[in-house]
Amino acid sequence: MAYERHQHDPAPWADEPLTDATGDELGRGPFVDTVVSQISESTASDPSTVFGLVGEWGSGKTSIIQQVRSKLSDDWIVADFTPWSSGDTSAMSFEFVSTLADALGVAASGETRAKFARYAGFVAPLLNAVPLAGAAAGGVANEVLATLASRPPWHKQFEELSSTVAEVGTRVLVVIDDVDRLAGSELMNLLRVVRLLGRFRGIHYLMAYDQATIEELLEVSGSVGRATSFMEKIVQYPFEVPPISRAAALRLTHQTLSQLMEASGARLDDLGLQREAELAHVLAPMIRTPRTLGRFRSQLLAFATHVRDAELDVLDYAGVTWLRLEAHGVWSQLSRWHSELKSGTRSAGLLTSEKIPLDDWLARIRGVDPAGDPRDIARVLDLLFPGISLDEVSSHYAHPRSVADEVYFGRYLLLALPEDDVSDELIAAVVDDLVDRGESERLDELIALLDGADATANLGYKRAFEHRRDASSTSRALVEFLLERVRRRLADPRIPGSPRTTLTPWLAREVALSVEAGQALAADVIEAVGEVDSFTVIMQFTNVLRDRDRAKSIARGFADYWLNAVRTRKDELLDDHIRLTSSIELIAWSYGVEMVEGILDNAIDSFDSYVRVASAFVRFSRWVGSDITYEMRFAQPEFAAVVSTDTRSRFLEQVKAARTGLSYQLDDLPSPDVDPSVLREFVLDSLSLDAPGRTEEAQA
Repeated sequence: MAYERHQHDPAPWADEPLTDATGDELGRGPFVDTVVSQISESTASDPSTVFGLVGEWGSGKTSIIQQVRSKLSDDWIVADFTPWSSGDTSAMSFEFVSTLADALGVAASGETRAKFARYAGFVAPLLNAVPLAGAAAGGVANEVLATLASRPPWHKQFEELSSTVAEVGTRVLVVIDDVDRLAGSELMNLLRVVRLLGRFRGIHYLMAYDQATIEELLEVSGSVGRATSFMEKIVQYPFEVPPISRAAALRLTHQTLSQLMEASGARLDDLGLQREAELAHVLAPMIRTPRTLGRFRSQLLAFATHVRDAELDVLDYAGVTWLRLEAHGVWSQLSRWHSELKSGTRSAGLLTSEKIPLDDWLARIRGVDPAGDPRDIARVLDLLFPGISLDEVSSHYAHPRSVADEVYFGRYLLLALPEDDVSDELIAAVVDDLVDRGESERLDELIALLDGADATANLGYKRAFEHRRDASSTSRALVEFLLERVRRRLADPRIPGSPRTTLTPWLAREVALSVEAGQALAADVIEAVGEVDSFTVIMQFTNVLRDRDRAKSIARGFADYWLNAVRTRKDELLDDHIRLTSSIELIAWSYGVEMVEGILDNAIDSFDSYVRVASAFVRFSRWVGSDITYEMRFAQPEFAAVVSTDTRSRFLEQVKAARTGLSYQLDDLPSPDVDPSVLREFVLDSLSLDAPGRTEEAQA
């Protein structure tokens, strides 16, 4: 299917020059006017003059040429000579005279064109004899001219062509652009052609080139003496392309970032506006040519939709794009350097680290990007990462979806969501819809994510919890959605890395908000998640709400449920130590220990019943490591709370007498299923250590 560019999509950047001054963003109009004024002083009868337009690659020389062309008066004939389209001296000579012939309007005259051809063919073999610089250049050139002049055929040709040029009676400007793109031998041929073959009156030249490149070509060719002064002998009027002013660079950088905002649909808060200003101030001094700006702008806008689709921070995207274009060596090392750029430290031993000095960072940058200014590149990194700074204080501001965050870093290299990542936008959209409307068109997408592979489900639950961390209200629809996720995961083990474990904090927060608002009853939640798992949810209230008193207030609804259960289902709970002890802890935490004092006394009418009640307070703590082991312990404070001092004192001597001295192991147990005789001996040992008076004193 063919791609259709929409009305607001950016047009592809083609590095095309300006055709007139209407698109001049750099304020070069006065400079162009000066060049035009100087060229315009040359007349049709003046000796041939060479003007030079000097600037580095991408500095806008071709755009300036086009503006000069548009501002010259109508009596000028402007012709373009492209020397790289020809090969050796002869081919270049014929191409040159053909350009002149076309410019002078003699293309239709076969005989006149033939005169130009004979002229080029006669002179071309002698051009290689002309030195281009040095003391002998002028003399040898004159000798060649004298030699040619002594031959009637050439003398006649030159006079005829000179007369033809003079008869036209107009000024000709031959534009030779991109001279610095020629190979060394081609450059030598061009300069010989201009110096000797094109010395007609009224024929003037405007050559565009990069001085440093020309000097390098001449030095490598060894054809001139001092390359640095060579072009002064060829070009009478050099015009240096003015640099982009700092004010213009800053204005254009802000403009480019604004275009990116519009194309990506991104919006900035107050912190974002401050970050944008600092990014623009860092990038602007490095925008030295229009081509640099054009490439940067085109790349930003070409992938602007990826900012939205990959859910990137728009300013980090701009900074990373700059590195990719202008400091590619550093960009290619970001994956390797990421942890150090984030922390600012490196390993200094098995368990130690050390701060990375700025000089070391600059050396690293210089090593992978020798052509760039390491301090300029470091300034960009300083904005993107907290671990590198040119000053004592980092310029990095913490913000969501930062390239410094390893969770999001891969997106900035792929410009897409990695396969093992999840969409923040999907999570936020569906969750917000469930809170606001009770439904969402993209609900099935989120269900597939959260009920899917453990890795992406865990990430989804963590991102959702972060999104909802500061929410003040919820909805029954969202709570029911989460309860359904719990039911789908009931068979999953509750171990580190399990989505069932990762889901709990989010569920706890939504349940707390829902119960607090009266949207759900504690009994409904307990029924939905199960009595045992409900304790895990309630235990998270303080952490997720970050308010202990508020958490206690909400938990009282659950405590009421269990207080009733302890009173009415005593025998059932005595056979389930997890539910019994957890409920006692919950009631005591929510209402205070006085609420459960002596609550199990009426279940004790004999020594055996006393031991049975005490056995319900044996806990098996699970430890997860290379394997799963258990530790046996007695919940003495909880037991002392629910069994009165009088009852415990009454059976203390019988407890001591019933002990057998059986040895047993307390920790590293492979299972919580211990032998009943071991369990009884452990309970008796624990009860024998009980000093009722001291227990109440400690609790007070």
